[in-house]
Amino acid sequence: MAEVTDLSTFSGFVVLALLAAIPAFWFYVFLIRPLISNLRALFTYEQNRDSGRLIHGKIIRFQSLTEAAPGKQMPVAITVEFPNFAGSPIQEELQFIDTKPEQGRYREGNSLSLRAIPKKNGDFRIVPAEGSMSFNLRFWLIWLVGLALYGGGCYYLGSQVWFGASGDWNTLLDRAGKVDILGLLVGLGIGGAITFFSLRVFFRAFAKKGQSSLKWNGLRTTATIERLERTGVSVNDQPQVAFHYSFRGSDGRTHRGVDKKIVDLLEIGKLDEVKEKEILYLPADPSTSLFVENATSGGSGTVLLLKLVAYFVLLVFSIVVVAQILAQL
Repeated sequence: MAEVTDLSTFSGFVVLALLAAIPAFWFYVFLIRPLISNLRALFTYEQNRDSGRLIHGKIIRFQSLTEAAPGKQMPVAITVEFPNFAGSPIQEELQFIDTKPEQGRYREGNSLSLRAIPKKNGDFRIVPAEGSMSFNLRFWLIWLVGLALYGGGCYYLGSQVWFGASGDWNTLLDRAGKVDILGLLVGLGIGGAITFFSLRVFFRAFAKKGQSSLKWNGLRTTATIERLERTGVSVNDQPQVAFHYSFRGSDGRTHRGVDKKIVDLLEIGKLDEVKEKEILYLPADPSTSLFVENATSGGSGTVLLLKLVAYFVLLVFSIVVVAQILAQL
């Protein structure tokens, strides 16, 4: 009898721990992590900017994100071309608030001084050399509303559970020990494993080996396309195609590489016309190379989408587990 009681008590602790840990995890994801990121950027931006590597570039595209109004600040998007650390020209798109749009500082053809701020993953963040970080009122309004809604929802559900147990810890623990979530967790575990392996296949299909190193340290050259093949991966019925190519490196030798991209169905028939592509490769390791557009594109939109899908699936699983626990308490 004692063993049954101990098992029920242990199960109760597990259930209550899940009930507390799941909301705490999403509280961190939705509110704490963005807050830390925003505060870090606000208080360390100028220090990081001034310690970054100075780069000189040229604006090749300018776009106003709102209609210009006299005397008002204007959000803009620009594309800047500048040499990477190996001297090869690359491009970067920047979005920021132009505080003096009447001066036309960011028009096409203008020169622009930039700073390359190192990131933890070996990549660099490009910012205007004279830029500054300001207080983002919209972020704080959204954050405070989210905090109020999330905190209010957790308090309401917690109070329902607590008062449903007559405000007694032993009663709550006894009820939690009777919650049957083993079958649910097994089912979700199987579904989660299938989802994880499926996403892993897609992550590997769209991973870009050495992208950061190529972007900042790669040499640019022209590669000759030797053959094409479909990888078997598709996005919205658009196939992913592998391009096998060869190129002559700075050592005078011929090297080979492969890169992949999603191709529109309307463009499939024109692929045979593609004979050459611009690539970036590492002089110290010519086996690492990518198309210029892939090496300099930053985070792949498809990879970001897959990460969002992973978080969404985890959120759905979390809601199901919490709902099942609350329904049985």
